[in-house]
Amino acid sequence: MATVTPRPAAVERTLPAPADDGLFGPDSVTWSLSAAPASALAIQTAVLVQMLHPRVMWMIDQSSSFWQYPQRRGELTARYAISTYYGDTATAEHAGATLRAIHARRTAVDPVTGETYRADEPDLLLWVHCTIPWAVLRGLARWGPALSPADQDRYVHEQRTWSRLVGIDPEKAPGSVAELDAYMESMRPRLALTPPCLRLLALMMPRSAKPTMASLIQSIISQATLSLLTPEQRRLYGVRWTRLDELASRALPGLMLRKAAEKLTVAGQVAAQRQEAMAHPFGGPPRSAPAEAAPTD
Repeated sequence: MATVTPRPAAVERTLPAPADDGLFGPDSVTWSLSAAPASALAIQTAVLVQMLHPRVMWMIDQSSSFWQYPQRRGELTARYAISTYYGDTATAEHAGATLRAIHARRTAVDPVTGETYRADEPDLLLWVHCTIPWAVLRGLARWGPALSPADQDRYVHEQRTWSRLVGIDPEKAPGSVAELDAYMESMRPRLALTPPCLRLLALMMPRSAKPTMASLIQSIISQATLSLLTPEQRRLYGVRWTRLDELASRALPGLMLRKAAEKLTVAGQVAAQRQEAMAHPFGGPPRSAPAEAAPTD
């Protein structure tokens, strides 16, 4: 098997020291793609797609601290991803167990049927899971780095490991791009816009009355996020999308992501996230490390 991600030297100097390379490791496509700038942007698209499943949106609306503490919720989600992708095996498994316990306690009421349901229902977990590789692959196809069809399939298949951590039977998760696309297509009739979706959209894509550099960057990110949605998904959100929007969403975010990639190399990002996973694991207290911890490439 070819090495997709060269092992960054700083991974060897990670403090606190990991016991092993975890559930993926340097030969995985996952290590490489999850550290690519385009992947981070695509996750925002995945969130918008996830919430078009009414039961997922109602669960967030009724049983989550997202509205009160959106930044904190985002930080915890990122910490979970870093812990499971880049932490050692014990760190990843503990993060998964912690998340499963949280989901088991969360319930919501379907306002249409009156039924009470749990966050760990398999179909809800599978939907949320699948939107992530689906969005990431769309982001990479648009802005790079380019992947061969074989590596795209490897990436999707590797995500079966991630699906197990949240409580999905890995055999029921897509194992190839074709299976992933078929699943996403099969879910189209179940998607709908619920009132909390518009609140989510406004929260994720704030508009500033005063033009600043920060608001310009936010506008570029927002447009890029929307560009990865399908035309049907944009229509559900009520987003008007023109040819000019399409052209701008390729050029400006592409330039921004290329600049980010020049500063944040994959090797450096892998090393940094590996260290973050061990120092601040999801589901556990911060772990101390010597003050002279090594730089991250």
